[in-house]
Amino acid sequence: MPYIKPEIRPRFDECVDEIALNISNVGELNYVITRLALKYVQDKGLSYSTLSTVVGTLRLVCTEIEQRLVRDYEDGKINENGDVREYLELL
Repeated sequence: MPYIKPEIRPRFDECVDEIALNISNVGELNYVITRLALKYVQDKGLSYSTLSTVVGTLRLVCTEIEQRLVRDYEDGKINENGDVREYLELL
């Protein structure tokens, strides 16, 4: 998770909440994330370092979401519906 100091977060929280209220589908979410990344590149300057920072950050965001949200969700569904691994013995 992006660990920034709590006193810095309010600078971003209001505008992020406003944007989130306007996102109604995955295409819009993709657009907003892409625009934010491209704006960062534009402001910092097109360079290998900037591109590497953006790509690395996006990958880390994906990893963090998978570790903190997806894994727990999937584990809950396994408990609820059973594990697909039971079918491995059929192979």
